[in-house]
Amino acid sequence: MTSSPRFLFPLLILLSAPFVFGATRTWTGGSGSNWTTAANWGGVAPSAGDDLIFPAGPPFQSPHNDFPADTLFQSISIQADNYVLSGNRVLLGAGGLSSPTFFPFVDISFPILLAASQTWHPLFNISGDINLNGHTLTFDPLDRSGFISGSIVGTGNVIKTNVGGMQLSGINTFVGTYTAIDGFTSLFGFFGGRLDAPYTQTAGGLDISSDETVGSVVINGGTFSVGTGSAGPTSSRGNSGNITLNAATRYFEVVESSSPNGFGNLHVTGSVVLGGATFELFGAGNVQVGDQMILIDNDGVDPVIGTFAGLPEGSIIKSLPNGPRYSISYIGGTGNDVTLTALASIPTTTTVQSSMNPSPAGSAVTFTATVTGSGSPTGSVTFFDNGNSFGSSPLNGSGVATITTSALTLGVHTITASYSGDTTFTPSSSSLTQTVATATPALGSAATAMLFLVLAFAGALVTRR
Repeated sequence: MTSSPRFLFPLLILLSAPFVFGATRTWTGGSGSNWTTAANWGGVAPSAGDDLIFPAGPPFQSPHNDFPADTLFQSISIQADNYVLSGNRVLLGAGGLSSPTFFPFVDISFPILLAASQTWHPLFNISGDINLNGHTLTFDPLDRSGFISGSIVGTGNVIKTNVGGMQLSGINTFVGTYTAIDGFTSLFGFFGGRLDAPYTQTAGGLDISSDETVGSVVINGGTFSVGTGSAGPTSSRGNSGNITLNAATRYFEVVESSSPNGFGNLHVTGSVVLGGATFELFGAGNVQVGDQMILIDNDGVDPVIGTFAGLPEGSIIKSLPNGPRYSISYIGGTGNDVTLTALASIPTTTTVQSSMNPSPAGSAVTFTATVTGSGSPTGSVTFFDNGNSFGSSPLNGSGVATITTSALTLGVHTITASYSGDTTFTPSSSSLTQTVATATPALGSAATAMLFLVLAFAGALVTRR
């Protein structure tokens, strides 16, 4: 077997390289809009493999890529506002897209085909389609938001890093994964945009609005919300595949009214795992008593797995900061949905009294709590000694709950009676100061007489001696 000449190996490597390194070309404009016009680049037009810069300074132009489709450029840097870049598809090298600051009036409308895995700092709008072409695209939008109104297609993965956000409103059908490491990702559109790829989040936030759809969702940290910033008749409805939350997740819900677009509603095709996530409810809540809102519309008959932290079935929750009260259910709607039901909010007043104050140490003391309101409150009262619960008692038909304890130690105690509320009446509480002193028993008449007899007998014995 004859071996190949050694000089052929470097040549083969060069021939198989996916891109060519070139010069840096800076747009000057002034001679039309075509990229192939040398005068628009200070006298020398770009060549394949060059890095392109669109700086501040040139008169307003709409640079148009008239190079043949899929001509390679290593990087494109936008350094000023009011650029509208159009034309044929660009084959983009590892340098990617970048912007040193936020330029809301920049739009890139030509399609992009990735030639390598790369990181973008896209603080502007990209309305052309992006083909991953088997590579990984990392969005790193610094401290502002980038916008992609085009579609991400092809095969490959997307990673979201840094504290800035990415707003996606296109039909993103790429085959791969979307991983959010920090910052927020917003699926925001008006015509049913999609992110079909499985979504995994370790920090930051995911917002779904305007009838957007996302694939399976795993939130390991950060926030999740539906309907934030939405608009339109079905704006508050989001769609997803399986959704899995964990205890480090904060689920935001805003209820402005009980109308179909007055609260966030997530329609899930698949499983719902809540994993002890924290539920935070906001909104003024223009609702009527008994209004039910489906927060998570769980398809099929599979039950919701788990609950939100501290909110078992039927728990009462109040909208922040001073909104209405609701009961939460995980078997609402068609029997397996997460729902809120608006409750009445009749105020109550709680008072507490002690049977003996001050009291000797070790004595049994009975505390009586009375809850009053416009009607007959039900539920229970929990009693606290310096913030520590020592028991609870249900209200009787007169709104009274009692508890007896002999465990109070010497000193001053703050006894609090806390009424938990029910589906009609609001919670309330009251406190008193209980003093526990050293026991000094008083002698009755019979005991005094006996004492004298004992002393007399003792004296008689002394006299006889």
